[in-house]
Amino acid sequence: MTRKESQRKLGDERIAATTTLLVDAVGRMRDRKTKVLKAPFAWSRQNLAREAGVDESTIYRKSGGRHVYASVLAAFAGEDPTPSKTGLADRKNALIESLKEENRKLRLEVASLTKRLVALQDKGKIVV
Repeated sequence: MTRKESQRKLGDERIAATTTLLVDAVGRMRDRKTKVLKAPFAWSRQNLAREAGVDESTIYRKSGGRHVYASVLAAFAGEDPTPSKTGLADRKNALIESLKEENRKLRLEVASLTKRLVALQDKGKIVV
C-alpha cells in the first residue's frame, strides 16, 4: 500500500468515526438525553458539535466542493423537535380568540346587571 492510499484510508476512517459521533449526538439531542449540553439548549449546529465532541469547523468541512457531513446536516435540520413558530402562533391565536369570546360574554353579563341595577334605582328600591 502506498503512502497516499494509507492516508486516504486513514482519512476515510476518521470521517466514518466523526459521522458516527455526529449521528449519535443528533439522537441524544432529539431524545433530550445529552451528555455535554445542559437543558434547555438551542437546536444549533454549534451545540451539535459540542455534544459530539468535535470542533465546530468540522461540521462545515468540505471536500471536492461538497460538505463532507452533508447527510448528517440534512438529518439534523429535519430533526428539529422544537415547536415550530407556526404551531406556536396557531396556539397563541386560539388562546386569543377564546379570551376574546370570554370577554364578550362578560361584557354582556355586565350590561345585563347594569340594566337591572338601573331598573331597581328607577323603582326607588336602591339608592346609590
